[in-house]
Amino acid sequence: MRPSPRAPGPVFSTASVTGILVLACIVGPTSPGQSRGGGTTPWNFPEPFANDARGQNRETPSPPRVFFPPHPPPLGVEVVVPRGGNAPASDAPGRLRAHIGEVYYPQLGARSARAAMTPTMNEKLASYVELRDKFLGELRDHVHGIHEADTETRMRMNAELARVQTPALVALEETADRIRFELYRSPGLGRDEFDWNNAREWKLGGGALKRPREENALQEYQVIRAAAYFQDGLVAAQRRLLLEVAMEMEDRIFRADSLPMREYGFVFFSPETSRVRIPAGLPQDALARLEGYEREKTALKTEIADLVYAVDARMFVSTRARDLADLAQRQSARLESLEELAEDVRVALVDVAALRRPTPPRAVPESIDMLLQEYQRDREALQRRLVVAVRAAQAAVPPAATQEPAELAEHRERLAVAVETATRTFEQQNVGEYEALQSDMNALIEAVGRFIPEDDEVLLQASAEAIITAFLARQRREEAAFEYHTAVLEPGLSPPQRRLLFAGAQRRMALPLPGGEPYPAALPGTLIPLEELRK
Repeated sequence: MRPSPRAPGPVFSTASVTGILVLACIVGPTSPGQSRGGGTTPWNFPEPFANDARGQNRETPSPPRVFFPPHPPPLGVEVVVPRGGNAPASDAPGRLRAHIGEVYYPQLGARSARAAMTPTMNEKLASYVELRDKFLGELRDHVHGIHEADTETRMRMNAELARVQTPALVALEETADRIRFELYRSPGLGRDEFDWNNAREWKLGGGALKRPREENALQEYQVIRAAAYFQDGLVAAQRRLLLEVAMEMEDRIFRADSLPMREYGFVFFSPETSRVRIPAGLPQDALARLEGYEREKTALKTEIADLVYAVDARMFVSTRARDLADLAQRQSARLESLEELAEDVRVALVDVAALRRPTPPRAVPESIDMLLQEYQRDREALQRRLVVAVRAAQAAVPPAATQEPAELAEHRERLAVAVETATRTFEQQNVGEYEALQSDMNALIEAVGRFIPEDDEVLLQASAEAIITAFLARQRREEAAFEYHTAVLEPGLSPPQRRLLFAGAQRRMALPLPGGEPYPAALPGTLIPLEELRK
């Protein structure tokens, strides 16, 4: 096991621990990280203290908003996440971090933000994630365990594991697709509140949008992106290809002042939405295979996108779904052969120096992970009790008698005094537990210090907090880079294994979660009457 890539808060003294926990009560939960085995580590706050962004404790439901996932960066491009006041605000539910790369991500985000996940839905989701993380843990252990073997040996061992895992992973992906459907479709003929198309009054090529296709680029982008998650009739491979189409459209529409990613040498590869920078001087055989793969993939994407555009104005959902299902049947063999073409490209790229595998991070003993979990568990337990004590002290302060500025200022002062007094009392009553927490941190620092290079003077002279933070962040980056590269370029793995590992690598990256968007209704930026849109 490797430690979670989330750093615990600093623990230097009883007072500092208390201050951190009080501040945490005010600021709100952090996002969960990823453990080596694929599951999330609960760095987020205990559920009773979660904020509204996670869909808890919300009394009045707001209009539904849809949340689309972050794009994976190209292979080898490090994600720079702003910190502190420079970080963009996002209302995305924190639980979505554990579901990046999943086909049900938008539906889960919309329901979570409205506190509309039923117990049955949560149970199905938990069962799915548990099984997903089991297979992901097996796959991660496998690829890390054979990384020193030669190419031929790795290919053989990858193929052996693929024969074992692939049937179960195919069934797992089918489960994920059923969850996707159930999270936005009501049983029977009920109103599908979380269907992206539910309240949309405009259609591509119809009414006010009955004009040349290029003039509907913004609306088409929205439909293409949403179709990958909400359109009936598509098969999973087509949904993934539509995501690439949406990313390409986004590149053209929203980055008009900069060059498209393609101009920097990045090409979409496999698994879908992964991108690789193709180096100059590629061997002719490898280049020919890559070009053949790209031609076929582009042709498939064009056919799907063209039909999604063409059927959008159809009146009946069933008609659109039937036409798209017919296309899925016609493309079935070509979609399968596309994966074979990708594998041919991988084999041809094995010896290209610029695309060689990165070195995986040094394995960290399981004892460090156990130390981290122990510290984490004790810290959260203490945090729960401190939250209760502070809130009780605040509740005991009488409200301001009037809304006069002076009276309000005095009330704020009384609240501050109450918090300070409650904190000091809690500290005195629980000094033994704080000392135990300090001991856990000291042991963790000592264990982690063995993995810091002796010439890393900056880190060695840093504070305990900085050491833990830097160490875990480095582990996360290196593991994500190794697993991304393996998912995309390592020969021998099956397509479902690649998708599983690729999604897991994305969850390691601490990608910023995009905020929610209103579900579409009237044509954006217009006041066109509904009857005009229906012409």
